[in-house]
Amino acid sequence: MTVWPAASQGLAVSLSGWLSACATEPDRSVFDWPGPSALAAFLPFVLGLLATGDAVTRGVYPVRERVHGALLHLRTLTIVFVPLAAYVLLVTPMRRSADLRAVFEEVRSVERLWLVAVVLVLGASLPFAVRIGLGLQRIGAGPLRTLHDLVARRLGVRSLGLFLWRTRGHEINAAVVGFAPWHRFVVVTDGMATGLEAHGALALLGHEMGHAARRHAGTFAAFSVALLGAAQAGADLAERGREWLFALPVLAIAAWLVGFGWISRRAELEADLVAAEVAGGPEPLARLLGRTCGVDSFHRDGWRHFSPAFRVLFARSAERHLEVSLRLARTLRRVRVLSLVGAAIAVAALVLTAWFASDGDWARAHLRRGEYGLAHERALAAGDGELASVAAVGEELAAASGEVPSRDALLALAERSLATGDGDRAEALVELAWWRGEGRLGPEGEGIAERLEEHGSAGDEPQ
Repeated sequence: MTVWPAASQGLAVSLSGWLSACATEPDRSVFDWPGPSALAAFLPFVLGLLATGDAVTRGVYPVRERVHGALLHLRTLTIVFVPLAAYVLLVTPMRRSADLRAVFEEVRSVERLWLVAVVLVLGASLPFAVRIGLGLQRIGAGPLRTLHDLVARRLGVRSLGLFLWRTRGHEINAAVVGFAPWHRFVVVTDGMATGLEAHGALALLGHEMGHAARRHAGTFAAFSVALLGAAQAGADLAERGREWLFALPVLAIAAWLVGFGWISRRAELEADLVAAEVAGGPEPLARLLGRTCGVDSFHRDGWRHFSPAFRVLFARSAERHLEVSLRLARTLRRVRVLSLVGAAIAVAALVLTAWFASDGDWARAHLRRGEYGLAHERALAAGDGELASVAAVGEELAAASGEVPSRDALLALAERSLATGDGDRAEALVELAWWRGEGRLGPEGEGIAERLEEHGSAGDEPQ
């Protein structure tokens, strides 16, 4: 399967220690990601993609064309990295606000609303990023555009039209991009469009618009929400004392990797059947698939596609036996329903876990912001007596001094309390300093914490 090279490269990169070297600071929330270190972590994969493309073209194209192919791959990568880089530039100034970070990193309901907003914005902007990043050109009036409009009317698919991607023949492919009619379009490479006869064009356009007509993108989205939402809900419940649920995120992500490929391969078969219906039979599809692959890959399955040989065989079988296509339609219908139900359950679980954890989350956020009165109220509402007692100490200090003490001031007070033998108060002050320092005590604070542990151990010894 074609997923193996990427998986083996990911394993090699992980074992090399590169990812650990890039992870200078742990990500506390989605508000923290992606930072510069996360973008740097992708560098080996970019180099691997370029090396793979060069290996494929070496011996086939002259040096000049190989360089063009490498630049083509780099331009393709800008579709992903330019939006991410723009996001980093936008969010970096926001990350510098300690008060804002406290809310995003501690309050999971705010974090999830932010994540939904980011995904929606990136999803809505992706088709425009593709058009600009690849330099797509709209295909005007002509035979191919006429066939596109004919297939669109037949399948009831609305879009922005048909676009051409000029690759000097390096790419022989096509795709439908976008989720909604106002930003959906079909893109065809020059290598695919060159020499494409009418029935082949019908098969090509029928396949790509078949994905939109059968709402495959919605199925993929619901399936992803169901499993990745379940992973996050499991992590939330594990934090609340159900440690056995710590395995759920790993299992859910593994299930997503397997299930996404399983669904995608069958969605491609359904789109193939739409193509055969539009083109008047499976033979134009067979000729089209033969153009998109080499002799060595004609019988090779991929993560998201069955082999072209199997796809041709399936389309021919469906033409002869109606039950073949009906069985596939029933399978994908069940998958769609189960994905929607699973997504609804996962979203409900995420909303409920965020709701029940709201008081505790806001209590921690208020502690980081130095709002000790609000933190005390929220901790009491959450039933967290230990956190409430820590907040009460902070509230007392703020009322006495008229200002919120800094981390260093809290550590100095903890040092004084420890010197007088008041270990409980020193411990509360160290915890307040930890919150005010965004989870960092510094060398001085670490030393006080170690002495507190020794003080507690000595206090536990029998006299």
